[in-house]
Amino acid sequence: MTDPSPTLDQTADGLPEEAVAPPAVDTLIGSVLDGRYRVLAPIGEGAMGRVYRAHSLAANRTVALKVLHAAPELEVAEMLEARFLREARGVSRIAHPNVVSVYDFGVLPDGRPYQVMEFLDGPSLEDLLVPGEPMPVERVAALAEQIVRGLAAAHAVGVVHRDLKPDNVVALYGDGPERIKVVDFGIAKLLDAQSPKITRAGVVTGTPHYLSPEQARATDVDERSDLYSLGVMLYELAVGELPFDDRGSWAQLVESHLREIPLTPSERGVDIGWLEPIVMRLLEKDPAERFQTAAELGEALRARRCAPAPARPDRGRETPILPPVPPPSRSPRVLGVAALTAVAVIGAWAAFARSGGAAADPMPQLASPASTAAGAVAASPAASPPAGPVESARRPSASEPLDESASAPAPAAPTTQVFSDPPGAEVFLDGVLVGNTPVTLERPASPRPLRVVLAGHETAARLLGPEAAPTLGIALTPVRRRVRPPAPTAAPAPSTAAPAPARRAEPRPVLEQLQNPWAAEPEPAPPRELAPL
Repeated sequence: MTDPSPTLDQTADGLPEEAVAPPAVDTLIGSVLDGRYRVLAPIGEGAMGRVYRAHSLAANRTVALKVLHAAPELEVAEMLEARFLREARGVSRIAHPNVVSVYDFGVLPDGRPYQVMEFLDGPSLEDLLVPGEPMPVERVAALAEQIVRGLAAAHAVGVVHRDLKPDNVVALYGDGPERIKVVDFGIAKLLDAQSPKITRAGVVTGTPHYLSPEQARATDVDERSDLYSLGVMLYELAVGELPFDDRGSWAQLVESHLREIPLTPSERGVDIGWLEPIVMRLLEKDPAERFQTAAELGEALRARRCAPAPARPDRGRETPILPPVPPPSRSPRVLGVAALTAVAVIGAWAAFARSGGAAADPMPQLASPASTAAGAVAASPAASPPAGPVESARRPSASEPLDESASAPAPAAPTTQVFSDPPGAEVFLDGVLVGNTPVTLERPASPRPLRVVLAGHETAARLLGPEAAPTLGIALTPVRRRVRPPAPTAAPAPSTAAPAPARRAEPRPVLEQLQNPWAAEPEPAPPRELAPL
């Protein structure tokens, strides 16, 4: 496989750029398409087609209109039309809130196919990425769950995306939390035996930064290929860097997907906690070692995200919080138990002396239930008191004055009410989601990390401890749109180590074409690999 030049002479679907061409004069703007869609303005363009903002006259809503450029050759035009309409049919069958909706599709009078899609006004995850700056793990997990739900819906109707990357995931912001839409199924594959196999084995499809090993081998792919690409995305979001060095050639990058074992986030000095084993399993070279379905991955994410932190008590049990046990010198009950224990020891020693030292097993006789309980209470204040004989040992006699404080109910634990501006933010205590603001929390016995997370705002971090105020107000700072810095133009100062170039100064291309897809196919060619494994 030869290394493609930095300026690709092919489209996102592997077609030569001269195979498709945009019209010299755009006659669609201002027209009414098929009597139903008024074309307003272009909003984007690629080598394969142009996207317009349009208005649906029947539904009275803004839509996105995607029109394919005309192809000069009839064979190319027929192939493009089949692939384009196949995408529209496949996506229109998904119908999921985390996947862009396709409302309509057809062919213009001049022969160009079109799609009418949901209009999305929001940044892509690529726009939100900042090189070297990890996203909070809680946010990455929330984004991952939504992407996984969209993929599961697509896979359920037999559609594999095959080009999942941050550019193809759009974030939407409104009154509620951050919402995610998976878009651009342009090279999606339909896992349907009745569908013509337009995308063939032997042809590499996808973006090299997120390419699965099976895609790099140009072999047949299934749903697990999307899960690998998602693993690369989650690694990049949580760590701030791609798992493989993308500063070399594209052929080297593809080779890394095939053979290189990436460093774990912790080996890079980034702690992503419970998310790390999930991400690293997604990056397994062998599809059989990954999660086998998006639904299985979704269950793992939900189980780990909602699991309580190991150091925190089980809040599902309604056991009252007991105050710490005072020192033995100030506790008459513990002294009484200790006195009973001393009597038992002396009695056992006397019996032992009378018998001439013949005792089968003296130690179990010395460890009475009362003494065991007393030792446990003295050693561990958090230990739960055992039932049965221990209760009678701890119950005062009739002549002993009653301890009024023991019968009085325990005072209510102090609380702090957490507010945020704007409200509705997720509140995490010790990494566990405990509610949305405003929320009332019991103050822990020792300071614990508190994080307040709201989509479109910077995460706020505080400590919540026993001395906290009754109310805690947090003003959340909106996230400024960060623009990826351009590649440096000035020569760097001389040094012993070469400076790392700016990441992604070039747009991320899509690799395709180990062979010409438009040439005649007398015999199907076997899959071509980069190198023998």
